[in-house]
Amino acid sequence: MEPIAYVGNDHLLYVLDAPDAAARCLTSHEPRGAFTWPVWAPDRAAIAVMRRARDSDRERGAVELRAAADGAAQVLWTAREGGPVFLHWAPDGRRLGMLVQEADTLYLLVADRESGATETLLSGAPLYWAWAPDGSALVAHVGGRHRPGHDARVALVRLDGGAGTPETLDDRPLGFRAPAWEPAGGRVAYAAATDAEGRALVALDLATGRRDVLAPVGRAPAFLWAPGGGRLALARERSEAGLYEGLSVLDVASGAARRLPQRVLAFFWTPAGDALLCVGVDAAGEMLTWERVDVASGDARVLARFAPTQELALLLGHFDQYAPAVAFYSRDEPVLLFAHDSQDSRHNGHTTEHAGLWLVTDAAPPTLRPLAGGSIGFFAP
Repeated sequence: MEPIAYVGNDHLLYVLDAPDAAARCLTSHEPRGAFTWPVWAPDRAAIAVMRRARDSDRERGAVELRAAADGAAQVLWTAREGGPVFLHWAPDGRRLGMLVQEADTLYLLVADRESGATETLLSGAPLYWAWAPDGSALVAHVGGRHRPGHDARVALVRLDGGAGTPETLDDRPLGFRAPAWEPAGGRVAYAAATDAEGRALVALDLATGRRDVLAPVGRAPAFLWAPGGGRLALARERSEAGLYEGLSVLDVASGAARRLPQRVLAFFWTPAGDALLCVGVDAAGEMLTWERVDVASGDARVLARFAPTQELALLLGHFDQYAPAVAFYSRDEPVLLFAHDSQDSRHNGHTTEHAGLWLVTDAAPPTLRPLAGGSIGFFAP
């Protein structure tokens, strides 16, 4: 199984090289540190992490790289009056994308891993983005839903061989969050108003400029490419209660869509692309559930009930942005990793004293095991 990076209940950064191995603290010499959001580099040699850095008599947000072997630190960015919001490595590992806040403004920064040099690419709010599969460019959704007098747009920024100047791809985006760049492909999916005053999910081929309307959507859809491309998991609209309706798997070439009955808070693809991991609400409305849904048969089974930690709740609320950046599900074994914030002393028959990380085997029946105390953690890619 892949190594796991996590933040313990003491707010320090740990690595588990295997589930049964002793945890290694990468920040043990900083007992008063406050770290969160560990994100593995694609080569597993480093972990990007947010922290609260002390400067004289005040604390400021910062982004650091920590060597996975010994915790050696490299500071990439320190806030003047704000902090980091989201981190996402380019697939080739050369650059780290950082969404940060200074005062009341969000900025998209890109840091070069070797030199540590940081460049500001975009600003605006809200701001979401996706990397090109080769890390040479990114596409961003800036400004939310289009309305008169606002600078909402979908923009492309080329980093290799380009001037780094944003190019507007569409100036009529809907209220979706993150655009989705097809893995190993040149198509970008986003939601926009159409010429006929409709609302649609579209795919733009950046090489040819061809723009295909894929499916009608509501005002605030969410969508994720399957790991191999060619298919999109699509939730057409979000209800006032925050649940996504109309979940389906769309074959882009044929236009065929398989409807799924789930009403979900969030959804993620398994690495093999054979199933969706859906987060829903249990029948009593007291807990959330992880449910595995086979996309071919529609068969579903509940893997675990849980109460998300604060960090996991934030991630689930913006899951379409986080899905390409972190790994909940092992590529080596059918195992799901999640954080649970216990409201009492027991969870699914097991005793726990703090917020903790759990592994659940994706099998029938699923098997749960506590892993470590902590608030958030992810598998290495």
